[in-house]
Amino acid sequence: MTSSQITEFAQYRFVRDASGNVIPLPSQVTGEKILLVLDCERWGLARLHIFEGAANRGDKLEAFQQELERLAGIRSESLSRLISWGRDDEELFYADEMKDGEPMPSYLGRTGGVPIAVASNWICRFLNLFASIGLLPSSMERFSTLNFEVVIDRKGMVSPVFSEFHGWTKPGVHVREHRVEWGLAQIFCSLISGVPIRTFNRDSLPRNFDELDAPTRKVVMDALEESGADTYGAFREAMEIGSERAMEWEGSVALPLMPVREWLRQDLVRDPDVAEDYRLDPEFDRSEGIYSARTRLRGGDAKIQFLPGPGSIPREGWLNQHHEATRRPGLGMINQLQVNYLEDRGSVTLIGEEDPEGVELHSLVRQTGPVSLETAARIAASIKASLERLESRAGSSAIWWLPPENVFVLTGTRSPTGSAGLIERKGPEAWSSLPLKLRLHQILPTLKEGVNLPTKVRDLSRLPGKQDEAARRSAIALPLLWHLLTGEKFSWSESVLPDDQVSETLCELFERYRVALVDSPSLIEEDLFARFARFLSEDPIESEEACHAPVVEPDDSLEEALRNTLYEGEINLSETTPHFILNHTDGQLSGANGFDHPTKEKDGTFRGVRLGWVVLIGVVGALVAGYFLSGWSSKMGLFESSEHLEFPLPEFPFTQTDVIDEARDGLKDHLVSVGSPESLALLPLVDHLDLEVNQTTISRWLEGRNEGGDAVSIRLQGLLALSLEGETATALGFILDAARRGDAESQLRHAAAQWRGGDPGKVDEESRRLLARAAEGGNSGAQVLLARINESEGEGEEAFRWMKRAAGLGDVSATYQLGLFFARGVGCDVSPTEAVNCFRRAAEQGDERAMYDFARCLSEGFGIEPSFHEARRWMGLASARGHGGALRWCLDREIDHTALETEGENLTPEVPQ
Repeated sequence: MTSSQITEFAQYRFVRDASGNVIPLPSQVTGEKILLVLDCERWGLARLHIFEGAANRGDKLEAFQQELERLAGIRSESLSRLISWGRDDEELFYADEMKDGEPMPSYLGRTGGVPIAVASNWICRFLNLFASIGLLPSSMERFSTLNFEVVIDRKGMVSPVFSEFHGWTKPGVHVREHRVEWGLAQIFCSLISGVPIRTFNRDSLPRNFDELDAPTRKVVMDALEESGADTYGAFREAMEIGSERAMEWEGSVALPLMPVREWLRQDLVRDPDVAEDYRLDPEFDRSEGIYSARTRLRGGDAKIQFLPGPGSIPREGWLNQHHEATRRPGLGMINQLQVNYLEDRGSVTLIGEEDPEGVELHSLVRQTGPVSLETAARIAASIKASLERLESRAGSSAIWWLPPENVFVLTGTRSPTGSAGLIERKGPEAWSSLPLKLRLHQILPTLKEGVNLPTKVRDLSRLPGKQDEAARRSAIALPLLWHLLTGEKFSWSESVLPDDQVSETLCELFERYRVALVDSPSLIEEDLFARFARFLSEDPIESEEACHAPVVEPDDSLEEALRNTLYEGEINLSETTPHFILNHTDGQLSGANGFDHPTKEKDGTFRGVRLGWVVLIGVVGALVAGYFLSGWSSKMGLFESSEHLEFPLPEFPFTQTDVIDEARDGLKDHLVSVGSPESLALLPLVDHLDLEVNQTTISRWLEGRNEGGDAVSIRLQGLLALSLEGETATALGFILDAARRGDAESQLRHAAAQWRGGDPGKVDEESRRLLARAAEGGNSGAQVLLARINESEGEGEEAFRWMKRAAGLGDVSATYQLGLFFARGVGCDVSPTEAVNCFRRAAEQGDERAMYDFARCLSEGFGIEPSFHEARRWMGLASARGHGGALRWCLDREIDHTALETEGENLTPEVPQ
């Protein structure tokens, strides 16, 4: 594909390896190319299937459209889910989810087949799939091993999926040549013999066919007959009997090759600077992370997660909470799964993630089974409290997405079986006593799944700030509650139907919230966490109104009245008068205002708009526009492009929390991470650090940890001393000691103390060296401070390099300051366009300083087309966050800034491109 063709796939961005090449995925079909892409709508990976020249035939194009529409409506774990499809010039393409597996023919050729019981179990999966579909789409009628891919499913088991759709030639034509059981019997023979592609019959059977028991041999041979006799029932029964012992053989099934994992491994191996511990072993244990390696960071257990780096996929438009969770390694809260380390290695990013003594909620529910309503309410209350605590932190991002796989229950063991046993021994009350930690960032397994949110909720999540709290909480609560009560994955596209574990009344409540989140999430007034708790306390015989989601229906009366007024009466139009305009929503020609063009009546007139109304509306509109434009001109003058706006650098924002809060949060996090009975017993004391006896008790425990060289404990002892004594020699001594032991946050804090306390350019040599070590290790705060130090010393190019690197890690403050560098020409040429791009990215992630400067650029036309309307909106958002410059901007223009704050919070900014 050429570069011009690649840009046509607006929803997708091609993933690239360390050499900058697109990443091809294995294909078994002639004329098909499969490439790895990032789906920018779902924040997930996908496979893009491209059929070159396939759009030249009209019948094939029509068949393709009909076929893909049918396939898109099928939901099954045994079928690769379609995301989108379309045409690009002469090419047809479709995208499906990324399973990261191996085509069945190459898998069989490499492994030599699977045990008979496992083969029977796999065939049963597809018997169930085909039975649920009924009349098969044409691309599923003539199937063979070429249509299947072998993957590792959500439960860690090896299983095949139907993932290749081809053979669509004529619309509505079905060309089934054999019965379903004939095709599945062929695949069964390939599976047990390890033969990739072959047609079997009575005279050509697998060499190990005699290993089957006599009844199964007979049934399979009958199914291979092409006489047309009905053997479906007998074949299905034989496969079900054969699969009864499948679990005993699952452990011996060979693992499939994984193209994405292999690409990451190869790029890491090519990087000479990557330590051996970080390299993925070609053979891996199923119980370990498929895309991670265990290690130790800062004295604690950690996992190094492997993700595609910024050189592989773009970071713009990514989930905001992912950036918030990873932009400051080592800085977390008690309820957050901490990121200790972050480093970009070319096409691969390494994320050092805390490795707690606990299991994912998804794995635990799979072991224990669905929970009761009361237990679900306890878990939901804990999760809601954790979300509120995390979002209450100054500068934190809104949390929109939290699948069950991202909720960790700290049971004291990483074994799901052991954790389930603990809960069974202690009873359902154990859920209330077990702490939770939430993973707010994506890793590769969730990047494969994508972010499961309705489109309108996804759009809201891209806005800055923490708006629409009820929608935010409900979008998290609904999938979590459904999984807790049923053990199943929630689907936003399917109606909620009564389940064995969920009553009809509760399903109605869930369905109302599902519809509200899909159609109008901003209108939700009470979040589902709160509504679910209230539901359990209500009398189930109460009125139906009790289970309604509090959604306000839009009032269409005004729109209807205007429509009735504008489209009554008659107007004579010339036959030659052009009255069609382009409908911008679908690119089709339609009547004026998007309605069908007027139709001619029997008397020769046209039904349309009264001429008087047209004139009146035009005059009123012109007067209103003229009035507002005159007001603008009298206060501001005409728009003029300005290249002379001043962009001063802000003070270095070391931390957005008080030291006492930082000490308290860090202590809680550390006590839970250690997880010993002694550390957990200290948790209640942390909330009362004002009591001297609590300070003494915690300090003694930290001193005991310090003797073992625990850098985190030393830093926390220093923070505790700072919060109580101020910047004394003792407190700063603890911070320096922790910094020397490799604690990145201490290395940053010690340098920042010197930077704030004296001459900005005077940071002693040792602190400078320790700060550089933290910056090299991926601490974005250290990178920003090092950039600012270099800038103050006149080392512009070095300052620009560090600030750009910090911005690349998703640090919002660094992104904003990189914009200031572009605007001022620090280490680079002055570039208003690049400056505006940085301001916009940081503003969209909630930085009020960036909102203010972006609005100034819009107001003055600096690096962007001027727009007072958009400048006013962004000033409203900045003023709502207390930005003094934004408030002054409003007062200078005699704008009611209090009304503008409300307007800015409620309006969706329309950012000019």
